[in-house]
Amino acid sequence: MTPERRIREIVRLRMAEGDDFDLKRCLQFIDAFEHSEGRLLLSASVVNERTGIPDDEFFENAERLGLFGGGDHAAKVGFWRAEIRRLDAYWGEGD
Repeated sequence: MTPERRIREIVRLRMAEGDDFDLKRCLQFIDAFEHSEGRLLLSASVVNERTGIPDDEFFENAERLGLFGGGDHAAKVGFWRAEIRRLDAYWGEGD
């Protein structure tokens, strides 16, 4: 898993001063593209350091893409864990 903070740090190192960067919007775009290509939600691996799971925007985007039917915290965690397992199987855990 990659903490959101770390991604922001990496991206800021590569941006010109004054550029605006919206991580959540970027992740939504990536997920929409990956989904349109028949692949998985890469943003599942980006987690909130405090909660240890993705922020609500991840689940809302998964709903918009028709991949998640919504639900309580337990449903979100179950969906997220399943997505992580699919990512590991597709990309190879630890590769």
